[in-house]
Amino acid sequence: MDSAKDQKNSMGIRTPHDLIQHVKKIEPAEGESLELEMRKFKPLLIVNIEEAYQTLIHLYFGKHKR
Repeated sequence: MDSAKDQKNSMGIRTPHDLIQHVKKIEPAEGESLELEMRKFKPLLIVNIEEAYQTLIHLYFGKHKR
């Protein structure tokens, strides 16, 4: 986990989505569990942003846009 927090880590983990995908590769059951928990995480942010920013948020967090 400590190496994953390093933005220059050798595993290429830069985002929460990257972390979930990495965990799923090395521990599939734990990765699925982590992904399910992360899907429950729904921060309440009200912002008016353009499509490009929504896409960036989707890529960073691996979440579906609403």
